[in-house]
Amino acid sequence: MAYGCFVGFGGDILMEFRLQKELLDLFTSRVRLKVLQIFVPQPEKMFYVREVTRMTDEEVNAVRRELERLLAIGLLRTEKRANRLYYQVRTDFLYYNELLRIVGKTSGLAYELSSKISELGKPKYIMLATAFVRGRVSGTNDIDLVVVGNVDLDALQSIVREYETAVEREVNYTVMTEDEFAFRKDRGDAFVASLLSQPQIILVGDELELYK
Repeated sequence: MAYGCFVGFGGDILMEFRLQKELLDLFTSRVRLKVLQIFVPQPEKMFYVREVTRMTDEEVNAVRRELERLLAIGLLRTEKRANRLYYQVRTDFLYYNELLRIVGKTSGLAYELSSKISELGKPKYIMLATAFVRGRVSGTNDIDLVVVGNVDLDALQSIVREYETAVEREVNYTVMTEDEFAFRKDRGDAFVASLLSQPQIILVGDELELYK
């Protein structure tokens, strides 16, 4: 179901805005946002109501209500095991990838970086690997975080190390100046080409400029 309206400004061409009900239903509740932060980055995991209640520190009825709403719009699926009903996010949901980017930018390491951006100097780009946001256990050749620009390396290391300690998870990151990044990108450098060929969540920077 879609909701439509026509909006005109000073004789300009009228534009029709259609908002899917599923989209409208996603962002109207604090509890729902907490639930999304649990499910969206962990599509391989299943959770039951009491488990989600403990993780969100919310009332069980509020959590159950939000789970049922997300189930109704197709974001979650259910599976019964023994006497428990488990919920799991569906990656084929129309807005799943967009939700992953939103959650990826507003929680975890991205939140730590964004909240302390003034300490980092002048980054032109900050990118998080989508696979990292989805919980990948990174190998030695995987790069989770890319920072390009005039960056305070001590501040960046402090933020990363603090995050690693808090979640007991290692972060592989690389830093380049703008000149180095531009040079290697223009030369078709294999390392930079590999980074840009993998799905990234852009925290800082113009995505169109990055990929042109």
